[in-house]
Amino acid sequence: MKKFTVCIVAVLFICNSSLGQEKKNPILFAEMVVGYSNGSIKGMTGMGSLNYQFNNNLLTFRSLEIIDNKKVGSLFFLPVLILEERLNEYSFLYGRRFVDENSSMSYSVGIAYLKREFLLDDLSTIDNYDSLNYGKDSYIGLPFEFNIKWFNSKKERYRIYELIPVGKPVSFANSIGFKFYGTLSKTTFIGIGVSFGLGWHKEY
Repeated sequence: MKKFTVCIVAVLFICNSSLGQEKKNPILFAEMVVGYSNGSIKGMTGMGSLNYQFNNNLLTFRSLEIIDNKKVGSLFFLPVLILEERLNEYSFLYGRRFVDENSSMSYSVGIAYLKREFLLDDLSTIDNYDSLNYGKDSYIGLPFEFNIKWFNSKKERYRIYELIPVGKPVSFANSIGFKFYGTLSKTTFIGIGVSFGLGWHKEY
């Protein structure tokens, strides 16, 4: 997931350099999401996605990871956690996105490939956690998501960490919003998270 996020951010910066002189920008942006999922698997969720819009059509490729840890003790007042289950998803979605002056709303559905890793051992009967046994499974699912986000209403100077302005006014900018997401599959889950975007969120 980290490599995927680094790659899509790199693509955006390369595009920003090559399209810096264009009068009309594409609608192309990356998102990172931090959230919590519940259902057949529950736990903290990290997500990265690359999005492209033409007309009101939205194409999205997303990578998602859910981690469910179990507390088995404490060390110096810090919890000792053991991985109980992990789910990785790679999906392609198609949807519709509607842009207002400084906000947008979108919904999408698609197809996903999921990889699940789960603990086979009974932790209540184990004294040594160094050699745990895990099972693996993979299957297809139906992913979906609903997004609301906010961004600059007009071209502005890009701000590093939203504080330090650099260069001339550009259409390349940050965004923030909320994402409601989920996947129907052998391991069904839904979740909600905060999204942080980077790219061109509308035509300026």
